[in-house]
Amino acid sequence: MEITKLDGCYVLKTDVSGEQAPKEVVYERYRDLALVEQAFRRSKTVQLKMRPVYVRKENRTRGYAFVMMMAYWIVKELSARWKSFNITVEDGIDELSSLCVKD
Repeated sequence: MEITKLDGCYVLKTDVSGEQAPKEVVYERYRDLALVEQAFRRSKTVQLKMRPVYVRKENRTRGYAFVMMMAYWIVKELSARWKSFNITVEDGIDELSSLCVKD
């Protein structure tokens, strides 16, 4: 059927002209946005267990955004460095939290 040719396809609508950004660039930026949203979601819930903070003042909002970006960077860096050990960030943080130092 003709309609089944579009199965699995979707449309991205933008106000950016084709001269400003070809369709491939628009698609890549959309995917980047999805990766950032997924990283924030995972950092706040699964990996770092950060909870939402409700702020009203600009400097506090900027501070919160900075902390979240740093958390994202740390998770990304840990993931890359622990990949060769075949350990997830969640498991690595659990292992680190169980370490004790005795005098």
